[in-house]
Amino acid sequence: MKKLLSIFLILSILAIVYGAKQYQYPENPPLNSEIENIYLDTGTSKKRIAELEEGIKVKVGSFTCPADTGNYSVTGLGFKPRYVDFMIGMEATAYSITANGWMDYNGNQGAVSTSGINTGAEYCERSITRCLHVVDTVGSIFIYATFVSMNNDGFTINFGAVNVTYTIMWKACR
Repeated sequence: MKKLLSIFLILSILAIVYGAKQYQYPENPPLNSEIENIYLDTGTSKKRIAELEEGIKVKVGSFTCPADTGNYSVTGLGFKPRYVDFMIGMEATAYSITANGWMDYNGNQGAVSTSGINTGAEYCERSITRCLHVVDTVGSIFIYATFVSMNNDGFTINFGAVNVTYTIMWKACR
């Protein structure tokens, strides 16, 4: 079971990183000894997963939202990411806030944020021009950031609004 979950994770990352159109499996589900026979169809060529696996890198981390607006760089990844996911979550007695966002090496980005209070009111917003977008319990935007660049050792985003009480978690993939 662990091996199948590992295969699923690898295939999911490959789909994101290489823009795969479809996977081609052997006729029977792969066994441990057959994993090297799984192929990825990138649309222009077929490559064995075993050949691509060494190029896959994933790193996760977090940082506290900066106190000032402007560029913020995350470094020390050891690779130039092709895709980065962001997540913020907070729950308190009277309210909760959740935000998810992403950006890719081409500058595409998107984000969604929801917040709710214990009276039942809920706010939800999405953005296709930001990689981070957080709304509070009255629907006001209080954190947002946009794509700047993917760097050889990390990535850079630009904060247009900040709130230092939040931790931003990220996952970078190559």
